[in-house]
Amino acid sequence: MNKFGMSPWIFTTNNCNLRCPYCFERHYNQSMSPEVWEATNNQFLSLFEKGKIDWLTYRLSGGEPFFNFDEWKDYPLIMKEKLKEKFRCSMITNLTIYNEEIRDWILSNNIGTAVSLDGVINSKIDINGVSTAGKVMASIEDLRRHNHPVNILSVMSDTNLPTGELVDLAQFASNWNLPWKVDFNHFGITQEDSDIMYETVVKIAEKLISNSYNMGMFTFNMMDIGVACSGGCGAGKTGVAIDTDGKVYPCQTVAGKDVICNITDDIDLLDVLKSQTSYDVGFRYEYPEECKSCKAFYHCRGSCHLNHDVNRNKASCDLLTKVYQLFVDRQCFPM
Repeated sequence: MNKFGMSPWIFTTNNCNLRCPYCFERHYNQSMSPEVWEATNNQFLSLFEKGKIDWLTYRLSGGEPFFNFDEWKDYPLIMKEKLKEKFRCSMITNLTIYNEEIRDWILSNNIGTAVSLDGVINSKIDINGVSTAGKVMASIEDLRRHNHPVNILSVMSDTNLPTGELVDLAQFASNWNLPWKVDFNHFGITQEDSDIMYETVVKIAEKLISNSYNMGMFTFNMMDIGVACSGGCGAGKTGVAIDTDGKVYPCQTVAGKDVICNITDDIDLLDVLKSQTSYDVGFRYEYPEECKSCKAFYHCRGSCHLNHDVNRNKASCDLLTKVYQLFVDRQCFPM
């Protein structure tokens, strides 16, 4: 029997020190309260007690989670103490707020560290319009010197595509042996966008392969070429988003829209996810027929179930299928 677990996205704060152009964050000064944190921990402990989940991974995010580090740093450790090896904690951070205390907390608690970095020139723009890419890369290098695994997350945009800096970032990923996930905006790309993005992926692949990079560590969108098949998006099933005020959504990209429930309510979260009718994802999701006949389906699995509409945006599917064929031609997939 396959074990079932959950990986909630937890908004530690809605505040951030950067202004990335594609970000869905709403940028207001609100952090998760102790009451909401306690309710979150208690909800998942209850699911363990009921035998409904076998593992749990907290994905801490924001905003920038280290913006209010002192307010939440102990709550994941409570879960680690109670659940032992069944619990993992990871975080999505820009790593611009970084010091010895933060580094020691990451290292001593084995915190999975995913760093948002979109290039080496214009990436991670702060509130003054200045790139912080150099600072982010220095923080990554420091963690790697301490033998801590770090992976990077990048989004293709009109900021980094014209500069070619994603190819330079491929060199950085190779130098430090970093797993790397590259995404694009699902909310609408044109065929011209698709063509430019594909050309960039070709250059990225060439750079990585020439550096003998392990392509099993590279992911494009939902296509994890390091495994034989991806499960696709887990929004509304294994994945949920818990906002700073406790409101629950199937995915972090729709925070602020239709609320499924509040984590502070007297609920069973899995029962709510199975019965919700606001979103056609998770337990309600059905693959479009067009997906089932697509050559990339085995690895793509419908891509982003919430925001990727195969009928609405053919350019996105065209990009995914071309990248899939590129990986096949370059023999990147495991045989």
